[in-house]
Amino acid sequence: MDIIVSGRHCQISEGIREQVSERIMTIERFKDRIQRVEVQFTVNETKGSPHDNVIAEITLRSKGPAVRAVG
Repeated sequence: MDIIVSGRHCQISEGIREQVSERIMTIERFKDRIQRVEVQFTVNETKGSPHDNVIAEITLRSKGPAVRAVG
């Protein structure tokens, strides 16, 4: 299972990459079905709440349909 961590409008540190990899390993039981995990962080310059500035998108790619979560 390949894990790809990328950032839009930001740099991703090694600490964040390691933390993402550790959390993704919790779905290790699905490794025979999941081929690739893509995690993308996007930073938006907004005037609202600072908690809304970073969006994380996780996409699980397999032979079947792709599964995506945004938060």
